[in-house]
Amino acid sequence: MLAAAIHGDANTIVTLNLKDFPALRLRPFNIIAEHPDVFVTNLIKLAPENCLTALRNQVFRLRNPPKTIDEVLVILERCGLPHSVALLKKML
Repeated sequence: MLAAAIHGDANTIVTLNLKDFPALRLRPFNIIAEHPDVFVTNLIKLAPENCLTALRNQVFRLRNPPKTIDEVLVILERCGLPHSVALLKKML
């Protein structure tokens, strides 16, 4: 993953596996590792309306089986995004 980030000129690796990407090892490449909840929370803060639109679009496209916004938020929270979900709920 680090090689792909370097090759792709990325500045962030988004991963649940932070222990395998210590800051000291990433610093020479100007790359940081972030937990998905931190990454998504930052996106929501930077572009709240775009994130709400993306959430609504995702819910609209779920047809087999269909899901409500609340059901999708429960799934996102179970996937490790509790802070992101809390922000989205406040915005809805």
